[in-house]
Amino acid sequence: MLNLIKKKLTSFVTEHNEFDIDPERIVCLEGSDGLIDGCCCLVFDRVNSFPTIVVKAARSDYGKSVYKIDFENLLLLEKKGMNKYRCLTPSPLVQWDIEDVYITLQTAIPGQLMKNIRGAEFFSPDNISHSIEMIMAWCSQLQHRFGVKSQSISGDIYEHEVLTSLKKFRNRFILSNQERIFLNTVFEKDCPLLNIELPFMVRHSDFCTANMVIQTDGIGVFDWEYPLQHQLPLLDLLFFFSSVRFPYTGLRGESTYHDSFLNVYWEKNYFNDVLVGCLRNYCETFSIDWDIVPYLFLIFLIQIANRKFENFLKTNGTEETLNLESKVADEEKREIWKTFQNPDKNVPFACIKNGVSKNIEAITKKGFPKFMVN
Repeated sequence: MLNLIKKKLTSFVTEHNEFDIDPERIVCLEGSDGLIDGCCCLVFDRVNSFPTIVVKAARSDYGKSVYKIDFENLLLLEKKGMNKYRCLTPSPLVQWDIEDVYITLQTAIPGQLMKNIRGAEFFSPDNISHSIEMIMAWCSQLQHRFGVKSQSISGDIYEHEVLTSLKKFRNRFILSNQERIFLNTVFEKDCPLLNIELPFMVRHSDFCTANMVIQTDGIGVFDWEYPLQHQLPLLDLLFFFSSVRFPYTGLRGESTYHDSFLNVYWEKNYFNDVLVGCLRNYCETFSIDWDIVPYLFLIFLIQIANRKFENFLKTNGTEETLNLESKVADEEKREIWKTFQNPDKNVPFACIKNGVSKNIEAITKKGFPKFMVN
């Protein structure tokens, strides 16, 4: 596959003189693992330390579908003018489907990868306000380019956006009786999101430090591998605040994502102060009732847990037969979890231990963060 990539890359840069890349300076980020069955490569020019072009290639149907969504999203972002004034996203260059391999080229966003910067630097008390302003400016630009669609949460929309997510979550995760009662009471008995008006927004859907670069005048965001659709608001921001590691002790020794999640949302600290101000300003700007933020927070965690589960299914080649109206026994859930590789890996958002989303378990035990309910 790498030889085919080099061949197509060389032919492209020969036709486009603006790219002075070195075909031998290619760094492959991942091999043929999971259902992608392909690779993502960084291509450098002859001088700079930052890559110039990103190549994504896949053989499998699943891998092709993921990279096609990414490339089509970049075309749409370009059409919407996301890069009109500066480089906020990669620009799509060319795509090929050749020799049963789907290959795309896109520009790399110049800048330092955010996840490789010590949190103590980017999110220090002195820098955090400026850093969050850059994040917010990017989010606002995305909504400005795509527009916000105000929508009343009718019964059908509530079923699709909330109850379906809840039913999937209950049939996939082993929950305590306390968790089941809590979730049922919130979403099936109280129904706090039903029949209210909400601004539906376009999401990146994986808006975290691993997919961002820092530039002098803002940030750039890559990996657009989820369909761009107007959905419930706040997910990207909540996603981001859950992807950092706080408190910061150094690049290799920073806290786990779950510990950070607890510190950021429940503890009183300077990071929490900025988060609260950021969310309040965002809700005021887009007319989101502050009283429903806790429930958007909870459904966000459920949706992320479901997505993580679905990714485990895909990467492990496991089939799922899901009847949302029936109950799946815990023993059957355990058998599915046994097929997953490394389900307890320390990753953001839906950190999973023994089939339980620890972040949602925290809300059940601790209640919603105080700043959300005061």
